[in-house]
Parts: sequence; structure tokens; C-alpha cells
Amino acid sequence: MTGRLWLDAIKVCVLAGDHQAAEAMLYQIEKPNIRHYTAYLKVLLMDSSRLQAGLDFLNHMSGRGNASSLPPVAPNHITMRTVLGACERNYSAAIHIIDNMKQGMYGKDVLFPDEACYNLAIASCQTPEQARELVMEMRLTRRHRIGVAAPTARTITQALVICRRTSDVAMARYFIKQASMDGIKPDLYMYSAAIATAASAKDSKAARFFWKDMLAKNLAPNVITYNCMIGAHTSCNDVNAAINLFQKMNETRTRTTFGYMAKALFTITDNVMKIVYIQMITDTMTRNDWKAEIGGPVIEATINAYGALGCYTDARAFYDKIEGPADAACLRAMLFACSTAQPQPQWQDALDMLHSSDILTGTRGPMYMDPMAAQHDKGRQDRNEGKTTVQSAADKDQSLQWWECAVSLLSRMWEQGLQPDIQIFSSVISACEAAGEWQHALSILQSVLDSAEGSPQFLNLYCFNAAISACEKGGAWVEALEIYERMKAYGGIKLQPSIVTIGSLILAFDKAGQKELAQIAYDEGRASGAFNPWRMTIGANGERIKALDLHRFNTAMARTAIRSYLESLLAKGSSNVIEEDLVIVVGKGKHSSDEPVLASAACRLLKNEYKIAPAIDDSNPGRVIIRCDELNKFIARKSWR
Repeated sequence: MTGRLWLDAIKVCVLAGDHQAAEAMLYQIEKPNIRHYTAYLKVLLMDSSRLQAGLDFLNHMSGRGNASSLPPVAPNHITMRTVLGACERNYSAAIHIIDNMKQGMYGKDVLFPDEACYNLAIASCQTPEQARELVMEMRLTRRHRIGVAAPTARTITQALVICRRTSDVAMARYFIKQASMDGIKPDLYMYSAAIATAASAKDSKAARFFWKDMLAKNLAPNVITYNCMIGAHTSCNDVNAAINLFQKMNETRTRTTFGYMAKALFTITDNVMKIVYIQMITDTMTRNDWKAEIGGPVIEATINAYGALGCYTDARAFYDKIEGPADAACLRAMLFACSTAQPQPQWQDALDMLHSSDILTGTRGPMYMDPMAAQHDKGRQDRNEGKTTVQSAADKDQSLQWWECAVSLLSRMWEQGLQPDIQIFSSVISACEAAGEWQHALSILQSVLDSAEGSPQFLNLYCFNAAISACEKGGAWVEALEIYERMKAYGGIKLQPSIVTIGSLILAFDKAGQKELAQIAYDEGRASGAFNPWRMTIGANGERIKALDLHRFNTAMARTAIRSYLESLLAKGSSNVIEEDLVIVVGKGKHSSDEPVLASAACRLLKNEYKIAPAIDDSNPGRVIIRCDELNKFIARKSWR
């Protein structure tokens, strides 16, 4: 094969991302040249983790390494740009390469960095100050007869991108001013990056300064500049200014990007006012703009606003205006409107839409599941208030629940030959968990385990947690224990029990009166590092004390934690004299509808089960105090054990 054919073969490896095949080809070429080596570096450095291997190969090309038996070939600027392009956000590596180039380390002749090399090095900077140093270095190259690489508008734009990453408006002003002093002709990319910096810093004053400076230089804004300025107004919650700019875009017939306007709309908390602003936008939309891929973000925001107001009819009318198929975001918003419809949720319509929707290619199942969170939250709130989310038989005959929609959609995916991913399974199990449908949750979890056979990395802790919680709600504590044991059997970092896992399991045991099993689960969770009930805090007199922190626990887990501590005082070999009070952090009950739940539960347990008189800390009502003399009396009473 000729060198040209080998080069084409290596380029195929680049397209396939196969660096090993490309390397094997290099050893088969009789006389590899710089183009072969550069193409190999391109495929090698497609993965940033192989940067060091790329640097080693670069040294070998220069005759300074022993990486392989391949003949050395001095790199050129294209080779150096390939390597520098892989130094994204690796400033030290990029600077090392630039310095080596200036010192002539890559061949017999000095290969001075050109403008493109410097620009790539600037892209790797972590701070605007690092970018400024490189720009200054480029300016100084003007003094040389060779190796001149003066900064250009592209250089300044790249430096401004670094400013945007760090929200450094002061440095953005510096670069714009420096460009003017250097006689660099400004362009819209420079000002777009500067305005985007102001937007990320939420500095509307700076954004207006850059905008006016741009207009003063007779630069007409394009869609990118308009979008950056709308983003700046949005970040400062100035919706009026964003709408005015949107209208100016229409006056100048600049193509509109509705995504930025949707962000502005989502900052409005008053849904009635949001709809007023939306009307101003939709009045300018053409028939083509009503396609989901163009005006989808604004359509989604509108349907969400109507949904928040419970106006299902208005939301549906807006949804029906979409030209062509809806996308997943608009469908998700419509499902939310179904769940909040007044006077009652439109579950049947939601299910019909799920089964008949023709969403755009590329959208996936989890998008359907998201709106169910609203119904889940409502179900959990009802349970906390002592209500039930289980409907009567008559009600069930007339309407559907969200968990049924989720299971139905999952079945539809299977029917169409689509393999659900772990996020879809997790969403459906969560829907069943919220409704207390533990049998369905277990059935779907088994499907997860079947799908993960031979691929443990497919498993997800959230699926197990939701299934255990569903069993807890259904009183199926034996099944909850079985799920927990299966999860431990699979092992792995991703399936380490969390505080949520242990909390749900203990709650299931507590409801069934299985105190011993609850204690075992608590001890295992603490030993595995899922939680640590002890932490250092400040006492009433300003001293550092060790406290039993229960404010993240549910009531059952808090009771188990207290039992664990008190039983440890009676353990064989423990100290018999307590010299310090026990401080139990239970929180102030800000999320409780009546009295603080944890505080009252802890006090009842201590009084009724252990005959210990607790006290509430006068200086901090979120703490329960057990005096040391009370603890010593308790030990004395139980010393026979």
C-alpha cells in the first residue's frame, strides 16, 4: 500500500475512534510521515485521559523519547495544534508545550507557536489572568523578526470565553479595551462573549455597556448577540427588557431563538403575568414557529403556566396548536396540566395522550415520567396529613391513577420492542411507590434485575430504595427485607445502602413491631458508613460537645437510634458512670404541621419505654437533653441485665 492509502486507512480509524488499530497501522507503513503521525495523534487524543500518551509520542517524534521503534519525524504546526487541542482545561500541559516550542525542543529548528497554537493554549486557561499572560506574550512577539503571533479578534474572543466561565466582568472590560488599543477590529463574536460574561455574572449594567459599545462601532447585532443580551436580562430578572429586545428582533427580521425567551418566562413566578407576556410573544409567531422543534420552549412554558393555574382547557387548546408532532417537553407539560386540572385531574386524557402521541425522534421514555412527580408529592402530602390516596372501587372504575399511566407506558415500550433504561424503570417504580402499589413495584424491580443479568452496572440504588419504600407503605416488611438482602448480595459501590435505604427498611420493621430487626438494620447501616448519628456541635455555654443528631431521620429510625444508644450503656464492659448530659438534636419541627414530630416521639419513647425524664433545651428548642443523673439512674435500674 502507498503512503496515501495508509493515511486514508488511519483516517477511517479516526472516524471509528480506534487508536489501537491506527497504531498498528503505523508499524506497517514503510516510511511513515508527518501526516500519518498527526492523524494517529488525532485519534489517540480523542480521549483526554490519553493526553500523557500523546505527549510521550510527541517527544518520540522529536527524537527525545523511546516510546517505540518508529522513526522520528519533526512535528509541524498542525501536529502541535492537534496536541494543544486535547489540552482542554489542562493549563499546565498547554503551557509546557508552548514553552518547549519556544525553546526548540521539537526538532532541529525552532518551531515558534503561531496564533492558532496560542489560541488553543488560551482555551485551556482556568482563569482570565492566565489568558491575559498569554495575550501579553503574543503582543511581545511583534518585536521578533520570526515567530510573530500577534493577537487577533479570535484571540480576544477566546480570552473572553474564559471570562465567561469565571463570570469576571472586570477582565472582560480589560480585553475589550486592550483589543481597541491594539487596533484589533472588533466583531460580533467578541461582544457576544463579553455580554455572555455579564449575563453569567448577573451584571445588567455591564451587559448594557458592551451592547452600546458594540452599536457605537457600527456592528449590527445578530441572533447570537441578541440571545446573549436576552440571557443577560433574564439572569437579572428583567423580563420587560427581554421582551422589548425580542420585539426588536422581530422588527429587524432577525431569526428568533425561542429557548432564551422561555428561560425569561420561567423566571416569572406569577403565572397570570407569565401568560400575558407569553401572549406578546405568541402574537408574533408564524405557522412555522408553532413547530415543536422551533417554538417548543415557549409552548412548553405556556402549557406549564396554564397547568399551574389548573386551566386544563386552555392548556389543551394551546397544545393542539402545535404544527406536526409534539416533542417530549411539550407532552410532559401537557401531562402536568392533566394532573393539576380543576375540578379534578384528567387522568384518562393523560393516558390517551401517552398512547397516541407521535413525539419527535430522539426523545425518550423518562421525559414522560417527570410530570408524575406532582402527583407523587400530593400523595405523600396526603399521607402525612392522615389521608389516603387509595380510591374507592367506584372511583377506580371511573378514573385512572398516575402509576397506572406509568406502568401502561412501560408496557407500550416493551410491545414496540424498545428496551427501557434504568431511569425509566426507576421512574415507574417510584410511581408505584407513591401509590403504595408494592406488588407492582416488586414486579418491575424483577424486570430490572432480569435486564441487568450479566451487567451489574445497570442496577440503580434508587430502584431498590423505591421498592423498599413501596413495601413499607404496603406493610410488606418480609418483602422489604428480601429486597435489602438482594441488594447487598449484588454489592458494588453503586448499591451501597444509603440513609434512605436504611430509613425505609427500619420504618417497615417498626410498623410491623419488629424492633430487633430494626436494630440490626440500624447497626448495619451505621457500620457500613451509610450514616453517622454523632456529630460535634456547640453547647449552651459555647463549649464543643458530642451530640446524637437525629434531625435527618424519620421517626422510626430516630427511636431506633435512641434505643441503640441506651442499650449500649448496658452492654457488658461499658462504663457504669455517665458524667456528661446526652444532647439529642431533633430539629425545631419547621416542617411539622403541629408540634415537632421528632421531639415529641423521642420524649414519649424515653418516658414510656425507659422511664427517663427528658428535658427540652431552653436555649435551643431543637434539642432534647437527658441529664447524666437520669442516665445513671437508668443504668442502676437495669444493672441486673
